Amino acid sequence: MDAVSEIVKAQNSAIKNSTKPEYNWIDYAKGIGIVLVVYGHVVRGLMNADLLEHPFFELIDSIIYTFHMPIFFFISGYLFYISLLKKKLCVVAFKKIDSIVYVYLVWSVMQTLLESSLSSYTNGSANFVDMYKIGIHPRAQFWFLYALFLIVIVFSICLKIFGKKTGYVSIFIGLFIYLINSYYLNGFMLWMLCAHFIYFALGYVLAGFYIKINNGVIAYDNYQLRAITLISFFMFMCAQYYFHGYYDYRYFNRGFFSLFIALVSLGFVIFLSIYMSRSVSKLVFFIGCLGGYSLHIYLMHIIIGSGVRIVLERFMLIDNVIIHISLGVFLSIVVPVFIAKYFNAKFFGVIFFGSFRELYDKFSNHTGALKW
Repeated sequence: MDAVSEIVKAQNSAIKNSTKPEYNWIDYAKGIGIVLVVYGHVVRGLMNADLLEHPFFELIDSIIYTFHMPIFFFISGYLFYISLLKKKLCVVAFKKIDSIVYVYLVWSVMQTLLESSLSSYTNGSANFVDMYKIGIHPRAQFWFLYALFLIVIVFSICLKIFGKKTGYVSIFIGLFIYLINSYYLNGFMLWMLCAHFIYFALGYVLAGFYIKINNGVIAYDNYQLRAITLISFFMFMCAQYYFHGYYDYRYFNRGFFSLFIALVSLGFVIFLSIYMSRSVSKLVFFIGCLGGYSLHIYLMHIIIGSGVRIVLERFMLIDNVIIHISLGVFLSIVVPVFIAKYFNAKFFGVIFFGSFRELYDKFSNHTGALKW
């Protein structure tokens, strides 16, 4: 409980001192998303290890995978627009690419080396040769960083070409390549870009809409917001029922319907996050705090989750699914938070969670020479 209390206190303090309360919902959305990501990977790890095989868990897995990653691409587009209000495109784009490429390379190499060394214990088939392929074939969960890298480059080019019209043009482009990819393309690199560009574009456009209309402030009172959240939840449940139940589709059945499901689910997550950002519940604050550490959790949770499963199964001879899921999810979330809190204030924080610019400043006598 002390661990949980410390996280809650940190989130409570951050919220009270926030100068941009209208953006607090973003942390809650990231918190929801990262919990779903961790749960999905823990359960899939158990399935791959033949410890879990049940239609219920397979259904939940498919529901989660219809929308959990679009959350992060949408938020990335939203924050990209906000960053452009403060700095020029070239500065924002290079800073984003710098940090993405750095953590992608560092953690891809680290995780590949670890998986290769412990391949006899893990579900994967990683070997040391895979480390040299990360430039064209991202491993495991790091495909998200690879996709985001491609999207930032393409979207920045669109901004240069189309200027103020980029938002709506990019939505059209995103819709077109999403459908083309769903029905005709099979290339992995193309899939990563085409399947998620639309969500980044939507985040960018929605951010511009709210900023221009009312400076980003969500103008609903609590009763209106509660009603909208309940309606969006009802739409979410109906859409998922028809997708998975009536039509018997799964997350990999891409097309118009899968895009519709993702957008309805994304709308529910957004309204739920806004509603949560106004809550005084400590548990809700905890979710918001996890959103603040979502990158750290994302980078480390596979290693920790796999370690938990290996210890429970191989050394403690525990095959109880509930214990595996509970401990796997809990430790995969909490451990990265405390590692991040410790390392972020230390020298190694730059090495593991920084960027090329920060690393240069750390080791150079010209601190601050790069003004990105």
